[in-house]
Amino acid sequence: MNSFSIVIPTFNNSFYLKQTVKSVLNQIHNNFEILIIDDGSTDDTSKIFKNIKDKRIKYLYLNHTGIPAKVRNFGIRKSNYDWICFLDSDDIWSPSKLCECNIFIEQGYDFICHDMDIINEKNNQKFKVSFFKKDISFLKLLNNGNIIFNSSVVVKKDLLFDVGLFNENKSIIAAEDYNLWLKITKKSKNIIFINKKLGKYRI
Repeated sequence: MNSFSIVIPTFNNSFYLKQTVKSVLNQIHNNFEILIIDDGSTDDTSKIFKNIKDKRIKYLYLNHTGIPAKVRNFGIRKSNYDWICFLDSDDIWSPSKLCECNIFIEQGYDFICHDMDIINEKNNQKFKVSFFKKDISFLKLLNNGNIIFNSSVVVKKDLLFDVGLFNENKSIIAAEDYNLWLKITKKSKNIIFINKKLGKYRI
């Protein structure tokens, strides 16, 4: 059974973070750790985890950086397992997310992502979108822009280090994930998109 390190960066987002963490704790596949990387929140984020008694949750506080790539890289470096999952602190996973992704890990893939519903602040579905049917490639990403949901990605940790992790340059803030996907799709061909909605992406 594969083990997953789930990296959740957050900043002053305690209201949605509770739902996000709960969606991970409700996973059918329960061999994981959750790394909450708090980028200097001033709300009650730190208090949430005092009432959740689960040894799989690790809360790590940073002085505020304002650089999402640096926060995610910190989480990756602190992770204990071979498979990294990214999850934004206002998004939600379906209970079968890790089980579904694990199937494709066993088939030899090292980068897995999937479709997601898009919801608003009240958890209402906004509109339907599906970017892929069969394949993901460097050229497809280059031609279509960033069409991968960050919170859908499961990736082998060794591959992340092979491509140099997220670029922490301030000039590409908000595009650091797209930059990483491009580097990965140039490096690896063992990539798959699961044509299922295994979570909810909040706008």
